[in-house]
Amino acid sequence: MVQDFLEDTSRHSLPSRLVAFESNELVGTIVLRERGTKMLPQHQPELGGLFVRVYQNSHLSRAQTYKSLTIRITAMIDYEKATQFIWDNARLLERAVFGVFFFDDPGQRVIAALRTYQNEDGGFGHALEPDLRARESQLLFVEFALSTLYFCGLRAPQLAEPACRFVAQYADLEEGIPTLLPSSQKYSRAFHWHDPQALLPSVDRLIGLVGLLNWQELEHPWLEGAVQAAVRKLRETKLTDAHTIHTAFRLVESLGQAAGKEELFQKLAADLKEADYYCAQAPTEDYCLTPLDFAPWPESFCSRIFSHAQLQGHLDELEARQQDDGGWSIAWEPPSEAAQWEWRAQRTVIALVTLKKYGRF
Repeated sequence: MVQDFLEDTSRHSLPSRLVAFESNELVGTIVLRERGTKMLPQHQPELGGLFVRVYQNSHLSRAQTYKSLTIRITAMIDYEKATQFIWDNARLLERAVFGVFFFDDPGQRVIAALRTYQNEDGGFGHALEPDLRARESQLLFVEFALSTLYFCGLRAPQLAEPACRFVAQYADLEEGIPTLLPSSQKYSRAFHWHDPQALLPSVDRLIGLVGLLNWQELEHPWLEGAVQAAVRKLRETKLTDAHTIHTAFRLVESLGQAAGKEELFQKLAADLKEADYYCAQAPTEDYCLTPLDFAPWPESFCSRIFSHAQLQGHLDELEARQQDDGGWSIAWEPPSEAAQWEWRAQRTVIALVTLKKYGRF
């Protein structure tokens, strides 16, 4: 323990924290120094770790006992570096999202930033999702825009209603909806968007879009039937991709007090356990979605699926993945250097929001 502790606290001279667990439940954290230190806390390794004094009061006596706790050592993030990384690299949209969560900026700034990406046909374009550099409207971009509003807790009918009309043009409630339109093919895009399947109708993509539109509380003649069709597809189909399950949860959340909502929730939770591209436990090695993608803060709709130990393990890993330049990296190859900086700034904002919501700083 001594060797590991000294190595961890000296790494990059980062501030360090002891995270204490008892029976896999977080019971406290101790910030050792503002910066790395070579001084150890008092511990008794032969007895199993750090001992914390606990006082028990009664009207008769004041006794003291000792508890043995499991200790994890994690590096605290450098918030100032992360903030500078955002100022240096983020688009106006991600700056607006950052401002909502850290500077109490009005959500209207996020809505205004998204409005600049919306085309006259109601869809969104202009490389809103950085892995495709297209200017024309794409269903992929509509999902990105609506997901950003969802993340910020913003309902914006002035954006969502035209987007709903755009989606309705391309949707087949039985076959689904394409992720990309033919206009996308003349633009640079990440490797995964070269897949011809992205041009074909997808029920998975339709479920996510319908859920996000329904969460916006729109009243549109097409949407009511689309929700019914998407819910039917959920009941009939075992979902095997974590990305699809991620967006499907948004549909279930949007159902309000509808009968059968809890049944659908439990079905998706069961599907997720066996899904591709899902990593239930930290650490992760390859690209995947983690419990933090489904529950980016404690009060998230999906939080009750995951154990406290699961979430804390992924939070530890999220802290540790901050890079030397202050930002967080991505696990795939984007189509350009500009796209890489845009994605990294977006992931950095999400990482900071998540860590803040879970009380990590």
